[in-house]
Amino acid sequence: MPAPIRLRELIRTIRTARTQAEEREMIQKECAAIRSSFREEDNTYRCRNVAKLLYMHMLGYPAHFGQLECLKLIASQKFTDKRIGYLGAMLLLDERQDVHLLMTNCIKNDLNHSTQYVQGLALCTLGCMGSSEMCRDLAGEVEKLLKTSNSYLRKKAALCAVHVIRKVPELMEMFLPATKNLLSEKNHGVLHTSVVLLTEMCERSPDMLAHFRKLVPQLVRILKNLIMSGYSPEHDVSGISDPFLQVRILRLLRILGKSDDDSSEAMNDILAQVATNTETSKNVGNAILYETVLTIMDIKSESGLRVLAINILGRFLLNNDKNIRYVALTSLLKTVQTDHNAVQRHRSTIVDCLKDLDVSIKRRAMELSFALVNGNNIRGMMKELLYFLDSCDPEFKADCASGVFLAAEKYAPSKRWHIDTIMRVLTTAGSYVRDDSVPNLIQLITNSVEMHAYTVQRLYKALLDDISQQPLVQVASWCIGEYGDLLVSGQCEEEEPIQVTEDEVLDVLEGLLVSNLSTPVTRGYSLTAIMKLSTRFSSVNRIKKVVSIYGSSIDVELQQRAVEYNALFKKYDHMRPALLERMPIMEKSASNGPTEIVQTNGETEPSVVEPKHPPPVSQPTNQANDLLDLLGGNDVPVIQTSMPTKPASAGGELLDLLGDLSLSGIPPMTAYNKNGLKIDFTFERANPNPNIAVITIHASNTTEADMTDFVFQAAVPKTFQLQLLSPSSNVVPALNQGTVTQVIRVLNPQKVSLFGLRMRIKLTYTHKGTAVQDLAEVNNFPPQSWQ
Repeated sequence: MPAPIRLRELIRTIRTARTQAEEREMIQKECAAIRSSFREEDNTYRCRNVAKLLYMHMLGYPAHFGQLECLKLIASQKFTDKRIGYLGAMLLLDERQDVHLLMTNCIKNDLNHSTQYVQGLALCTLGCMGSSEMCRDLAGEVEKLLKTSNSYLRKKAALCAVHVIRKVPELMEMFLPATKNLLSEKNHGVLHTSVVLLTEMCERSPDMLAHFRKLVPQLVRILKNLIMSGYSPEHDVSGISDPFLQVRILRLLRILGKSDDDSSEAMNDILAQVATNTETSKNVGNAILYETVLTIMDIKSESGLRVLAINILGRFLLNNDKNIRYVALTSLLKTVQTDHNAVQRHRSTIVDCLKDLDVSIKRRAMELSFALVNGNNIRGMMKELLYFLDSCDPEFKADCASGVFLAAEKYAPSKRWHIDTIMRVLTTAGSYVRDDSVPNLIQLITNSVEMHAYTVQRLYKALLDDISQQPLVQVASWCIGEYGDLLVSGQCEEEEPIQVTEDEVLDVLEGLLVSNLSTPVTRGYSLTAIMKLSTRFSSVNRIKKVVSIYGSSIDVELQQRAVEYNALFKKYDHMRPALLERMPIMEKSASNGPTEIVQTNGETEPSVVEPKHPPPVSQPTNQANDLLDLLGGNDVPVIQTSMPTKPASAGGELLDLLGDLSLSGIPPMTAYNKNGLKIDFTFERANPNPNIAVITIHASNTTEADMTDFVFQAAVPKTFQLQLLSPSSNVVPALNQGTVTQVIRVLNPQKVSLFGLRMRIKLTYTHKGTAVQDLAEVNNFPPQSWQ
C-alpha cells in the first residue's frame, strides 16, 4: 500500500472543501483508508493515522473505531507513539467504555518509567479520564511521585491526586503525609498545584480543613513574598508577580478563614496589603482585588477591612470594563445585608448604573437599588426608580413595578405617598404590572380608610385620561364600585374635590364594558362595579337596564355575572343591600401559596410558610368549571380534594353540623342508582365538632363489567364548604364484588339550617370502553339528620 498522507496534508485538503458535503466526502474517504490500515496491523503508520483520526474527531466526525489503536500506541516503546496514544485515550475514551480498563497496566508501568516525560504523560491521562477503579489501583504510584524531588513530576502528580480524590474521596488520607512539604517548594508550578490539592481536600473534608488551618501563616508568607518581590520575568504578568498563584492562595485562605476567628485574624494584615498595593490599571490586578474582596467578605474580618473591600467594589463600578462593573454589582448585592451602611455610600454610583446600556448591568443595578431602599432614602430612591421604570425596556417593567410595590409597602412615609406611588406605577408600567398586583393594591386601598375619597377621585381622573392600562382600569373600577358615593359627594379633603354626577360615573363604567381595549376580566370588574353602585346611587333603573343587557352576552363569565345580578334585583332584592355593602378591612394572608417571598431591603429569599391548615389540591380547571355550573351560579364552591392523613375507615367521623345533635342511628341513604351504578351515603359519629359532618359514600356496580376511571365530585351552596378526600380506588368492581369508598367533609361555619340541603353530584367513569358522565341532585337526606 502507498504511504498514507500526512496530517498536515489532510488539514490542507479538508480546508479546500467548499461545501459541507464535499468535506464529508473527503473525511469518509480518509476514514476508509485508515480502517484498512488498522485491519492490516500497519505499525509503521499507526501513529500518523491515529493523529489524523483525532483531528477528524475534533471536527465532529465519529472516531470510536480508533480506541484500540490508541491502546496499542500506548504500549509502544517509542515516545512519539505514546504521546499520540495517550492524547487519543484522553479524547476518545472515558470511564463509560470498558476498554479504558485495559490501559491500567500500561499506565502503571509508565508511572514507574525511567523517563520523566513518559511519567508525565501517564499522570496527565490518569488525571484526565481515570475511573474510580483505575484511581484505586494507581493511587499508590501517584502518592510516590508526589514525594519525588522532581518538580516537573510533583506538579503533575498533585493535579492527578486532585482527580483521584474527586473519584475516590476515601483515598484522601493517603496523600496527607505527602502534603507536608509541598508549600516549602520554591517552584511556582508545584506551589500552584499544591494549593489546588489542599483546596480540594479542605472542601471535601471538615477534618482536613481543621488540619490545614495551621498552614495559614505559611500561606500568608508565600503571598507576602509574591506581592513584595521584585520583577521576575519568569512569573511576571502585566507587572504583577504570578497572579494565578496569588488568586489560588486567596481562595484557599477564604476556605480556611471561614467561621474561624484565629485564622481570620492571621490573614487580616496580608489581605489589607494586597488590597492597597495591587495595581488596578490592568485586568490582572482587578482579578486579584476581586478575589481579595471575596475572601474578606467570607472570613471573620475586621469592620475596617470590610469597608475597604466594599470601597474596592465601588471603584469597580467606575471601571470602563462591563464585566468588572457586573461582578462589582453582583458582589455588592451579596454583601448588602451584612454591610448595608458601607454599601449605601456608593448609592449614587449604583443608581447611575441604571442608565447603563448593558441589560445585565441594568438588571443587577435595579436589584441592588431596591436592596438599598430604606426609610431614610425612600423618597429619593423611588424617584430614581420610577424614572427608570418610565424609560426602561419592557423586560424590566414587571420586576421593577413589583419592587416598587414591595418597597413602598414596607417603607412608605405616609398613606397618601404610598397611594400616589402606586398610581404612578399603574400609569407608567401599564399592562406590564403583574396580575397579583391588582388584588394587593385593592387590599391596600381598602385598609386605608381615611384615603378612600382621595383615592377614588385620583383613579376616576386617571380613567378619564387613559383606559388602555388594564390593571389601572381594574383597580379604578373596583374603587368606584366601592366608594362611588364618596366620589359624587365631593368629600375629598386632600385635594380640591371634583364635581361629578352619578350619570357621568356610570357613563365611564359603561364605556369600559363596550371598549375594545377592555379585557374580559376588566369587563367583569366594570359590571360588578355598576352593580355595587345600585346601593350607592339613586339611578337604580339605569343600572338594572345595563345588567339585563349583558344577561345574553357571548362572554360566558359576563353573562353569568349579569344573570346572577338580575336574580338579585328580582328574587332576592331584600338581600341586595347586605350583599353589596362596602367591603370590610381585609386581613393580609400569611402566605400566597406554599412558598412566600420574604423581602428585606430588596433582597428576596424564598422561605416556606406553613399554612394553618393543609391546602387542598384543586381539581383540574375544566372539572372545576363544570362544578361551578352545577347549581346554576357562583354560589357553588369548587370541589377540592386532598390526600387523607389516615385511612378514612379509621373512626369514620360524622360530626354534628348543628353542634349538639346526636347523629347515631341514622340509616344509610341511596343518593344515586342508575345504569347499574349505585351510590350510598352513610353517616357515622366520631369525635364531635359542631361545624363539620363527615359522610362516607359507597359506590357499587351490579353490571358484568368493571367501571374504570371512576371519579365522584360534588358541590353544595356557598353557605357550606365541602372537601372530598381521596377515594379508596378508581375501579368499581363488577357484580357487587366490592365497593369504592370516599369521605366527604361538609363544613357549616355559619351554622345555618341544613333542612332541604341541595348537593349536586357529578359522576364520570368508563364502562365497556365507553366514557360515561352523569349529573344528579341529592336533596332527600334523612330528616332526622338535619333537624
